[in-house]
Amino acid sequence: MRTQNKGYVSVYRTLMEHWLWTDKPFTQGQAWIDMIMLANHDDVEFVYEGRLIHGKRGYVYRSIAELSERWGWGREKTAKFLETLHREKMIILKKHKGSRTTNIYIRNYDMYQSGANRHIDRSSTGSRQLIDIYNNNIGQADDKPARMGESNDDVIKAKKWFENLKNIKEGDDANV
Repeated sequence: MRTQNKGYVSVYRTLMEHWLWTDKPFTQGQAWIDMIMLANHDDVEFVYEGRLIHGKRGYVYRSIAELSERWGWGREKTAKFLETLHREKMIILKKHKGSRTTNIYIRNYDMYQSGANRHIDRSSTGSRQLIDIYNNNIGQADDKPARMGESNDDVIKAKKWFENLKNIKEGDDANV
């Protein structure tokens, strides 16, 4: 079997709500992808512990305790995992004393998202086609116009695909 180890796969964040994803404990690879999906895809302001936070693209604003609960791990395992990712230069880890908050910056976040990967090789001749990756949750797609390389039909098909996954969980595999 030939494996593809170049390029990327676009994954809707709604996957984080699916039973296949939320089954615990997470693997290390699953925790890494989860952090990429948890990262802000835009700059955004939010309130945390009564303070206004100016969240930046590519950052994950979660405590060790929150990630531990999410991944089904102990706090020590989570902290060691994050330290390993920091040593491997995959993330920048900033813990705030006196607060539960840990800021995690995903290095090369744009590479995992639409930035560096906007050009996708779509043919054997090597010609390139511009594709605009849709980074928002599929649930928000109805309000947004289709982008280059994506039709409203594609969004509807993706929604139906996720609904079929839910049916599998419930034992109804007739639509798959």
